[in-house]
Amino acid sequence: MVADKSGGSSRVLGIDFGKVRVGIALSDSGLTVATPHSIVNRKEALRSIKSITQDYLITTIVIGIPVHNTNNRNPIYPDLFRRLLKYGLSANSEVSEELKNLLELNKKMPAENIEKDLLVEIFKLSLDIVEILKLNVEFYDEKFTSKIVKDVAKLLNVNEKKQKGKLDDLAASVMLQSWLDWRKR
Repeated sequence: MVADKSGGSSRVLGIDFGKVRVGIALSDSGLTVATPHSIVNRKEALRSIKSITQDYLITTIVIGIPVHNTNNRNPIYPDLFRRLLKYGLSANSEVSEELKNLLELNKKMPAENIEKDLLVEIFKLSLDIVEILKLNVEFYDEKFTSKIVKDVAKLLNVNEKKQKGKLDDLAASVMLQSWLDWRKR
């Protein structure tokens, strides 16, 4: 087993990709518990993820995707979308090549349409992670993780206005914990 800089073994990094910010969570080395790590601006996401993967032995990155919101807005073919959920992305895979080709087609769309679609941005980041950081990416249905975290904050009487933008890492940890639990089944 290889140790990371903190003395542990391999971990998984979870990402909750939002409209403005990206929440990041880490698993423990036993791959049983997810904890919030940080919140970064979307424009800084790849650089921050690279730094974190250098500090910890990250073997996989799990990105939450809004499966429940894709019915009418899904910018990719349904079959490709199902395969992304099932197999994830890895270097030189057929699914990765298909996704690259589809994102190339999206470049021909007016910029305002591309920017509005969160999935396109998620998949761009995913391909960058695979190609630049040489890590595999898995996708997991985020199942309203941001809403769950907001509801918990409300139950704890946390002022929602003061917490705006400060809960994204918690949403990432809820999503990653769900993935870790699913993986054990």
